[in-house]
Amino acid sequence: MSGRGGWCYPPSMAIKTHTTKKTVVQESTHTLVVCDGCGAESDDGRWNPQNFEHDSVKLSLRHKTYYPEGGGFRGITFDCCPKCFREKVQPAIEALGFKTREIDSDY
Repeated sequence: MSGRGGWCYPPSMAIKTHTTKKTVVQESTHTLVVCDGCGAESDDGRWNPQNFEHDSVKLSLRHKTYYPEGGGFRGITFDCCPKCFREKVQPAIEALGFKTREIDSDY
């Protein structure tokens, strides 16, 4: 059987095509930080989020190693909300003789 300027396959030899539908499923990880002092919960350690602002508390000791092929660290840390930091941690640190100071930064 021939068609216009080319070959036409008989129905028994017709080329079968199929459509594949791909669905992309994205996994999301949700990190919940719980204050060791009072049990308050925060998403990703962002406390009191409001539009473009949030509070964060970082107090840790890290021992880092650096090598040409890579490195790592180990250390000590704790999870603390801003309220417990102001009411419990900061007074305890100051009672030990350490001086705390306010800092401000723009970027």
